[in-house]
Amino acid sequence: MQPAVAYNAKEDNYLVVWMYNWSGTSIWNPNRIDGRTVKWDGSSMGSERVIISWPNRSFWTPRVTWNSFHNQYMVVWTAFDTTTGQPHNVAHAILNVYGDTLLKKL
Repeated sequence: MQPAVAYNAKEDNYLVVWMYNWSGTSIWNPNRIDGRTVKWDGSSMGSERVIISWPNRSFWTPRVTWNSFHNQYMVVWTAFDTTTGQPHNVAHAILNVYGDTLLKKL
């Protein structure tokens, strides 16, 4: 749900991110943010990765951009507390060109 994509001009690949309701029962159950790098032709460059997952938090509206200077991606999202339904924060993760998480700021 709610996919976002960024193009890496140096590596000629893309990072696609989306929110995933792994419980599959309710939007108020925890959503996580997943991602996958794909080649220019749409073929996968590896397995799907969990970018962020946290107990009692639901992560929404992922967005992604590519930093050409550092050749890294940044993924941002909003977080909600699933026990109260209240917004919690906006956070981000820095990923390398393969989609591996280098840093999370929660």
